Amino acid sequence: MERLGLAGSVHFVDAFLGLDELSAILHASTLFVTPYRQPEQICSGALTFALGAGLPAVSTSYSYAEDMLAGGAGRVVPIGDGDALAAEIIDLLSDTRALAAAKAVAEACAAWLPWPAVAAREADLFADVVRQSQAASARPGHATATAPVLNLDHLDRLTDEIGILQFAQGPNPDQASGYCVDDVARLAIVAADLLAVGTDAKQTTLATRWLRQSMRFLTAAYDPSGSMHNMLSYGGTWQDWPHMGDHVGRTVWALGVLVGTPAVPDDIRMPAATLLDELGPRTDALPGIGLRSAAYALIGLARAGRVELVAPLMARLDEALAETSAVDPSWRWFEPDLTYDNARLPQAMLLGAALLEDDAAAARAVAALDWYVQHVGLADGTLRCVGNNWHRRGEPSAVWLADDGDEQPIDAAAVTEALVDAWQHTADPHLARLAGWGYSWFLGRNRAGARLYVDTTGACHDGLSATEPNGNQGAESTLAYYQALLSLLRAGLAALPHPVAPTTPVPTSLPVTTLSKPTNKGRVVGRASAGYSATATPPRLRNTEDHSDAL
Repeated sequence: MERLGLAGSVHFVDAFLGLDELSAILHASTLFVTPYRQPEQICSGALTFALGAGLPAVSTSYSYAEDMLAGGAGRVVPIGDGDALAAEIIDLLSDTRALAAAKAVAEACAAWLPWPAVAAREADLFADVVRQSQAASARPGHATATAPVLNLDHLDRLTDEIGILQFAQGPNPDQASGYCVDDVARLAIVAADLLAVGTDAKQTTLATRWLRQSMRFLTAAYDPSGSMHNMLSYGGTWQDWPHMGDHVGRTVWALGVLVGTPAVPDDIRMPAATLLDELGPRTDALPGIGLRSAAYALIGLARAGRVELVAPLMARLDEALAETSAVDPSWRWFEPDLTYDNARLPQAMLLGAALLEDDAAAARAVAALDWYVQHVGLADGTLRCVGNNWHRRGEPSAVWLADDGDEQPIDAAAVTEALVDAWQHTADPHLARLAGWGYSWFLGRNRAGARLYVDTTGACHDGLSATEPNGNQGAESTLAYYQALLSLLRAGLAALPHPVAPTTPVPTSLPVTTLSKPTNKGRVVGRASAGYSATATPPRLRNTEDHSDAL
């Protein structure tokens, strides 16, 4: 060592290292080198531990290393070629981009190397076999399938430097439709969940970019009065005056998810907490606008652990449930009508009750969800979402079953997510099974036997008639698909055909940040020369879900 000038720079540890010692060394390292001399070496615990720690590697060419590094987690050199080994080590250490790329692949490998991940894949294999055997005897219109490969291509096409475009003509983004807070908030939720479940380096980069864009958009939409713009033209001009509505509730929901998801980077979480501090106290006005507006906000506040703001919203939902059920005990619901995004009401009440440790209210929320599951046929195996003509108390069921209009993906996503939360609260396996059936609506388990999810692009059709899907593939429907899928992935109730990183538990509360408050000044610059600007036209309400924000 002295002859080579390496004295003090190389240290040999002539001992068997325990896991804690090995972990400490690996996490302090930049690059791992494994110079085996036998090409027949079929395993290497050292290389496995290194990749498990997210370390890129340079290795001699033995069987196990060739398999493990083939995806780009490092470099392989011929056995016995010291010069080649040295050259690859120097090349990686001197090329920061190449090193970062190899490290990203190694970190992805870390997700599927631990024994729990191996066990999950084995369980998924058994589930696949069971599903395939069930498919042979499935009734018409009841497709069975595993979760498809995560494909974000369509979302990437819909999203530009401003936000996510609302609509599509067929699969093509419709720039004339512009943007809205509702969909940007949904995009933020999906992006945060993508980071929570863990994806490959490209998808993680996309999700992080979407989060930053979403935060800029939501901050720009916020008005110091406490309300928000909703509609933005493609040119970057606000199409409405700031007002309260569903879009404010969805914004609070998105902010709560960002605050309550540790996988979200701090430079995004902290501004989200600041904006949540601004909007949170305003949510007491939302129940007067509509129960869904309140429910959306309640979900977000519960995700962020804002106990003091959760209580009044949860109480209002509980009160509405009691009032409506008292009029007709057979209609155990919050309203006399079933309209859109229905299952968000019991989901929000359940999350609020769970945070408040109100077991009785939580039980009432689960009972309401059970009533809804019965009403939409999911208890019998096939979800038939409430159509856009809606269901009204007192109408004979024959009216609904004949033709109640097109089914909407947001309703399928809502019931799936609500059932996931109910399963996590009760540990009832029946609810987990129902959640899977709800998600399968997107894959063909519906009255038309039609697949709404487009495997080749990752898009989702905008609606479902009695015979076929709507040809358009807009933001709301595509994001609804990913909300449903990611809820199952986060809960461990579904698995992708490729490995993902383990989920990170969401804490019940996080400290409130003390960043400066958002203002109208310095908003995100859009395509218009003055950035996002309000017009002098009267406020217009969003009607993409065949409803008004003001209920």
